[in-house]
Amino acid sequence: MRNRRCHVAMVKRISFVCFVFAFLAVLYFTAFILNRTLSISLSRNQNTLESIYSLVSFDYNHFGNLSPESLSRRLDIRIAYFIQVSGSNLHLFPRLLYNLYDTRHVYGIHFDCPCNQSVVDKLVAALEQADLSNIHIIPQEALTYSGISLVLNTLSAMTLLLKYPAGIKEPKEWDFFINLSGSDYPLLTPCDQARVLGEALKMVGNSTYINFLQMFDEHDSDYRRTLLYIDPALTWNKLVSMNCLSKEALKPVQLHPFQHYFNFSLYKAEAWMILSRETVRYLTCESFPRWMLATFVNTVSSPEHYFATVLKSSAMWKNTIVPFAFRYVRWIHPKLHRSSTQHPFELDRYDDLFWDDICYSSCFFARKFSQQDSLLQSRIDSVMAGLNSTLLHEALRQVRVENATSVSRILSKKKQFLEDKHFSHYFCSIANGSSHFYRTLDTMQALIRKHFP
Repeated sequence: MRNRRCHVAMVKRISFVCFVFAFLAVLYFTAFILNRTLSISLSRNQNTLESIYSLVSFDYNHFGNLSPESLSRRLDIRIAYFIQVSGSNLHLFPRLLYNLYDTRHVYGIHFDCPCNQSVVDKLVAALEQADLSNIHIIPQEALTYSGISLVLNTLSAMTLLLKYPAGIKEPKEWDFFINLSGSDYPLLTPCDQARVLGEALKMVGNSTYINFLQMFDEHDSDYRRTLLYIDPALTWNKLVSMNCLSKEALKPVQLHPFQHYFNFSLYKAEAWMILSRETVRYLTCESFPRWMLATFVNTVSSPEHYFATVLKSSAMWKNTIVPFAFRYVRWIHPKLHRSSTQHPFELDRYDDLFWDDICYSSCFFARKFSQQDSLLQSRIDSVMAGLNSTLLHEALRQVRVENATSVSRILSKKKQFLEDKHFSHYFCSIANGSSHFYRTLDTMQALIRKHFP
């Protein structure tokens, strides 16, 4: 009995000691959390930029050698962005350019003829006023939907951008060319896109070129060579070209007399691509691409065929293609029925229908968008790109295409932030805990291992 009482007393003492230690641990942990929260709150109040972008500390050690500093040491990748802005997406341009702008890259912008000329003039003047020396306006050209003029416009942009380095303070030759429409929207910030592309170059080596095109292995496009099409934009007549963007503008005029004599394969890809600098130089300077360009002058949907056919028909370039362009585009959906699939779905018109697919797409961009400052854009900024979309929306609230002065002001402010070494890395998704960057990086690594074993 006595031993039993001693045993019970000992158990009580041990339980009491354990309770005391647990209580002290809870107090310590609570004090630590309160102190950390208070320090973050104070630091935000002391720093205007941090309060704007909701900056918090981030444990880069958790990601090992994938921190912004270590990734930036690997390869200093620069990108040339080409944006084709049309009258239908001119209202989307300010937000697109704001999110895509970075002082380390270079930008070529083309405004189609149907755009409101007074608005375009104000925007161009505002960009010049903002002193953004890495943004270049491409001379205005008439374009026809699905016509050869779209290819010519892209080649004009390539030729122009080859003349300019990327970056403002430390300019250097750019490494990749990415073409966009004004209806696209970035899912990753430019610095993260550069890091993913840098990982691709690191894996394939400096002696190997690499290009990304959304190829279609099986297609029935040979019928597109059976008819002759005349692109009205080639008339150089603005009265004729004002309606060039209409899908009815490009009509067949007769049967192609040589439809049965073509001695090369016709390849098809999306018109949106990521090309290496060496590939761009080849497309703009060598004779074979020029001969092929003449072949496609009277072909419908030339943008979908020209670049893919030139590269796939070349012994030097055909093995440099990764058949994925890192673009999220939806042409069909089981819950949505429509009579034509000539254009992709406008993603921001369907609430959250495409959200899960976008999140797991591992893409740089999504398209098409049609609504100005849509909820989907804000959700992409905050969840996928790691940006503070609420405050971004507030910054853009007064910005409309008619208010070019505001466009100039917010771009100038972003330029100041990007040039400040203390804050520039906060415009990277990785610094804000976004998982989309790592998902995209994993996809890139898997593609390189598959196509460049």
